[in-house]
Amino acid sequence: PTLDRLNELSPIVLYGEQGTGKTALAITLAVRWSRHSKARPLCFSSGQAFAKSFASAVEIDDVSSFRQKHRNARLLVLDDIESIIKSSISQGELAATLDTLKEEEAPVIVATSKLPASYQGISDSLASRLSGGLSICLNRPDSLTRDAMLEALGSDCPVSASAIADLCSRLN
Repeated sequence: PTLDRLNELSPIVLYGEQGTGKTALAITLAVRWSRHSKARPLCFSSGQAFAKSFASAVEIDDVSSFRQKHRNARLLVLDDIESIIKSSISQGELAATLDTLKEEEAPVIVATSKLPASYQGISDSLASRLSGGLSICLNRPDSLTRDAMLEALGSDCPVSASAIADLCSRLN
């Protein structure tokens, strides 16, 4: 049911400190949505790759190919958008891409370390577009939750309780 509504929740912004699983969750959500909806193509990009590819496209006068790749995607995943924030021209391109994808009802999932509007130097237009959907803060699980997760995972494979306890102690 939620997969059917992904475009209504878009853009989905997953934010939190490094190591909380934002990228893994974004990719998993994208793949499950694609399998469920049978929609393709998907476009996965880091913020750095987006900004560099756009700068290269401008330099060689081939912006249309860049736009075709990103704007014709049935779902776009952007990871670590900080590099885009550093370039006003990349911010403008991303804002226009988000507008196109919204018109096409193509979901966007963004993984980042903090809420986009809190970045120094983000344009108002990009901040408002990225704030228009569902934002979810991901936190590291506490030790009890982590222990329970590892124990549940261990029930599916032959790992001793002492090995699980040892692993949990190393994660704290």
